[in-house]
Amino acid sequence: MAVAGYFKRAIKNIKENGFISCLTIVTISLLVLMVSTFILFIDNAGRVMDSWKSGIRIMVYIKPDLSDSAIDMLKEKISDFQEVEEVWFIPREQALDLLKKQMGHQAPILDDLKENPLPDAFEIAIGKGPGQHALTYDQIQILASNIRRFSQVEQVEYGQQWLERFSSIFDFFRVIGFAIGSVIVFAATFILANTIRLIVYARQDELQVMRLVGAYDRFIKTPFYLQSIILGGLGAAIGLAVLYAGYNYWFSSAETWFLSVDIGFLSSRACMVIIFSSMFLGWLGCHFSLKKFLKD
Repeated sequence: MAVAGYFKRAIKNIKENGFISCLTIVTISLLVLMVSTFILFIDNAGRVMDSWKSGIRIMVYIKPDLSDSAIDMLKEKISDFQEVEEVWFIPREQALDLLKKQMGHQAPILDDLKENPLPDAFEIAIGKGPGQHALTYDQIQILASNIRRFSQVEQVEYGQQWLERFSSIFDFFRVIGFAIGSVIVFAATFILANTIRLIVYARQDELQVMRLVGAYDRFIKTPFYLQSIILGGLGAAIGLAVLYAGYNYWFSSAETWFLSVDIGFLSSRACMVIIFSSMFLGWLGCHFSLKKFLKD
């Protein structure tokens, strides 16, 4: 039988079991919506983290009474690191002036100081890692440790406490997202399998007659496979459409919060992967269902 004939029978099955088919599509849409929302959140959270990491400045406080040549040599050593984009030397006098400006009307408190308590320092701008991605927390930590090994260095600061905390939270959400996604994949396969099982139950007498008159298994099974693939694809497409509408509504009211961050929707490639994955789950669910009722 031609492929077009199989498709016609699959569409006919969907129409004849309209309530079950619609319920399945809605359920798959909700499942895909949940998974896609998590993927979208993780993707954009990663972009926010990259933006924060790109804005990180490592402060290297050097030991007192270093000669100008020793300071220049240390600056060259730091600049040689691949992860370092730019290095600025901040003399202690300049650092004190900056502190006074930041303190505003409370700056006169510093006038009573007998000597400048601030050390000379280097401010380091971090560059991109491999693939033009922001450095990970571990890469930043390794860079700071390597700089700290220089004998002229007194202390290295880069906001490690809050950076570690945010990195841990981000990793936690990624694990949770993977766990929830796995559960939803199982649920989608189970739902589609049971949908086909209900339809097979309803048409069991008809299918038995078809087998008795010599119908091939492929002739019987193919429309069910196509039906499951169609239901999976439609459910995924609707779920992504709802997510896109929600994203546009939310982003239009919140875009001013993220002017410096490239917040975006899922890529077309990611959307196609989600749709084809849902279609594959439809095929898989149908396979498990038909395997129980029809001999391979």
